[in-house]
Amino acid sequence: MHNLVLSPISLPELEALIKQSVRTVLNETVAVQQAEQKEFLTEPEARELLGNISKALFHKLKREGKYSTYHCGEGRCLYSREELISYIRNNNKPANK
Repeated sequence: MHNLVLSPISLPELEALIKQSVRTVLNETVAVQQAEQKEFLTEPEARELLGNISKALFHKLKREGKYSTYHCGEGRCLYSREELISYIRNNNKPANK
C-alpha cells in the first residue's frame, strides 16, 4: 500500500486546478474532433470511411468517376469527405434487419 499524503488546499487553488484540467480535456477533445472532420482525406482515411475497402476496389471506383481526387502531387492525392459520404448515401442499399 502506498502512503497517501493530503495537504490542505485553498478553494481558489482547487478551483484553478479544476479549471486547468477541464480546459486541457476540452482542448484535446476539440483537436480530435477537428482531425475527425477534416475536409479532405488521404487514401487510407478515405478507404476507411468507405468501409475499409481494398486498394483495388478504391482505385476501380476512382477510375469509374465515383469520386474525384484533389491536390495530386508528390505521390499524394486527397479525397473530399463530402464526396465520399455522398457516394455512400447514393450507392448503398440499407442493411437488412
